[in-house]
Amino acid sequence: MTVFGAILLVVTLLLYVATLGMITSMHSSDAAGNGLTQSFGFLTTAALWIFLGALLIVAGVKGELPPWQSAVALILVPASGAAALAAVKLLTDTFYKSKWPVVIPALTPLLLIAVALLAYSPGLRRLISSTHGAGLIWSAILILSLAPWPALAYRARHAEADRTKAETLRG
Repeated sequence: MTVFGAILLVVTLLLYVATLGMITSMHSSDAAGNGLTQSFGFLTTAALWIFLGALLIVAGVKGELPPWQSAVALILVPASGAAALAAVKLLTDTFYKSKWPVVIPALTPLLLIAVALLAYSPGLRRLISSTHGAGLIWSAILILSLAPWPALAYRARHAEADRTKAETLRG
């Protein structure tokens, strides 16, 4: 791994920790604090995906990322970033209070980092079949990239009716 790659990896890991801290504490303060935490949660998630993309670009250029993985990364890194931002949006909602979307920004970066480390490390590639291991990782990233969209679509269509129904039942 190059020095630049190592620096990217360290910054990416720091952003990962910051992102997880933000998105898991979005509702633990007063309204103003929650709003700031939600804003910073979106910003750190976006920054994290920018650095993940840069890490994979460097891994593709300096490491041994096969061409098929580069093509898949070109599609799935932005798609997974959009899914992570959608998951953060789902987490900000105070009505539904879903916790499952945290899985998307918690697992996907680790899988993308694993792809970069596989590209850099011949020792890891010997332990894990490059094609099969990478195929499993990219499949998991695809599933995580698709996961938040049904819930987001449901909320877009039914949020007002669900809130009205809840108010009717309360009062």
